[in-house]
Amino acid sequence: MAVSITASPGLTPYPAGQFLVFTLYESGTTPDKYVVEVMSSTSTTSQGSVFAKFYLDPNDEDRAHFDISSLAKSKLQFPKTVEGGNVIHSHFDATKKYSVIDQRCVLKMTVRAGQYNNGTESLNEDSESTYVLNGVEQLSKGYLPDFEAYLPAGVQYYAWLTDRLLDAPSGFNPVNRLSFDDEATACMLLPDNLTSRTGPTIMRLVAYKTGYATQTIDIDISTAASTTVKDNFLVWNISPSRLDDYGVTNVDTVYSYAFAPRDTGNRGQSIKVNIYERPCKHDATQLAWVNSRGGWDYLRFDSRTPKNISVTGKQYRKTVGSWGGASFDIEDNGREYDIFAKTGKESYILRELFFRAEDRELLRYLMQSPFVEIRLGTGDWQPCVVKSNSISIQPSGSQFYDVSVEVEIANDIRC
Repeated sequence: MAVSITASPGLTPYPAGQFLVFTLYESGTTPDKYVVEVMSSTSTTSQGSVFAKFYLDPNDEDRAHFDISSLAKSKLQFPKTVEGGNVIHSHFDATKKYSVIDQRCVLKMTVRAGQYNNGTESLNEDSESTYVLNGVEQLSKGYLPDFEAYLPAGVQYYAWLTDRLLDAPSGFNPVNRLSFDDEATACMLLPDNLTSRTGPTIMRLVAYKTGYATQTIDIDISTAASTTVKDNFLVWNISPSRLDDYGVTNVDTVYSYAFAPRDTGNRGQSIKVNIYERPCKHDATQLAWVNSRGGWDYLRFDSRTPKNISVTGKQYRKTVGSWGGASFDIEDNGREYDIFAKTGKESYILRELFFRAEDRELLRYLMQSPFVEIRLGTGDWQPCVVKSNSISIQPSGSQFYDVSVEVEIANDIRC
């Protein structure tokens, strides 16, 4: 007889931060040990190469359960740049109108099962594959919660890799408070080569203008699906400053717009942007983080941003004087104490007085995120860490919340 994989996640994308268990069983004579080979591939048409091998003891039911989640996470990267190494938050491809991800943030993982008996291995008696991306699921959702809801494969699907709550009455995942100085992207996975689902063939951009005018632009993505796994991770620049690059006319009259995946019908929910200008007296601050779905989410803090510089180092006492010369002397400005390994840290207290309930809900995912970036004013994006162990949220009015959070730049200031 041969070893069979009797249960597995299946050939569909899943966040790697959850149990991804393969069950091995030999219906004949139970082997001394089960052998597992784990493979990763950047192509949908191949299993790739073996990077890990394990020997598992059969349990009381003569089976072995093997979880690949920690191995998958060790292979995955965060979606920090798009093709050509360009910053993901600001890049725009003038030809395709979308970008594809540059890192291994989506991979195909394969488990091959075999057995070991009396010093002899029988390998690859069965195999199963799945796709993984750098997200996470909570235990409260149970084992293998359905992730296909986040693929653009039907009218009832979320379609976008975001933790923003679905606004059911309007059918939008709103992304509020973006101005022409803000940068933001929206991410999605095309299902065509990763599942049995059929994805969209166009991305429909609808701009809503003053005077009840609208403009609709259909962007062809019929050839976007690829056998290269990462190329199915599409990144759309949803910044207001890019509207004219998409072909929107009279941009100054646009007050909101939406991106909707479609073919002959709706292939998922739209993602909507409401243009909301920054305050004019001081710079606003944006935070971006890798969310639990493996994409990016954003919040903007419009209040003033106090900056704090702190330094650390080891003070030591040294001998003062010219001991190696022809005569002994002490310099007039000689110092007996010095600092060793002095470094500095730069941190900011971000505050927003008017977060809506949907923005408040996003804060929990900011706290949980393994990778956060900050943009001060119209400057460059910098990696940062959330220093606060908790976030202060106070009601500031009807359906508005006063939020304060402290973040620290993730690189030292060299002294």
